Amino acid sequence: FFKKVPQLNQQAIELKEACFYHDSSFAFLIALKYLNQPQTIVIIKDNLLGAQQLYNQLSLLLKENCQLYAVDEVTKFTTLATSPEMEATRLYVLGQLILKKPIVVVTHTMAIQRLVPKKDLFLQQILTFEVGKKQTKKELLQQLIYLGYKSVLQVTQTFEFSSRGGVIDIFSI
Repeated sequence: FFKKVPQLNQQAIELKEACFYHDSSFAFLIALKYLNQPQTIVIIKDNLLGAQQLYNQLSLLLKENCQLYAVDEVTKFTTLATSPEMEATRLYVLGQLILKKPIVVVTHTMAIQRLVPKKDLFLQQILTFEVGKKQTKKELLQQLIYLGYKSVLQVTQTFEFSSRGGVIDIFSI
């Protein structure tokens, strides 16, 4: 890219040298690379804080084309106390990667050590709804519970659903 645009070449060299010292320069270079040639880019930081800081800068430049794939470092050996928002984002990122959609993923070492489901199993667990496709309420509620959704009176966060009469509210990913 920089060979095609000579006036940016010197600036790019300076930014590349600075990127080892400043995450904002590194974020700029990554965003420039992605915007010029959309492709999946995965950046692994040492810890959650570093990943969040870089993600904050990149997301300003790339909006929804940048995602944070993170796990809470406080709960290193337990999966029971993970935040539903982080889990939903991880599942969203996995879905984007499986569908081969070009995105920038910022993650950290602990997050990439977390086990993930096999691709086939992951794809089998995706619920899709189509106009005219019939499914009983009981079947749908059973599927939601099997997938880890929680039945609540009022839906306020991811992985929750509410069933009142013939209406089912689902807070999906």
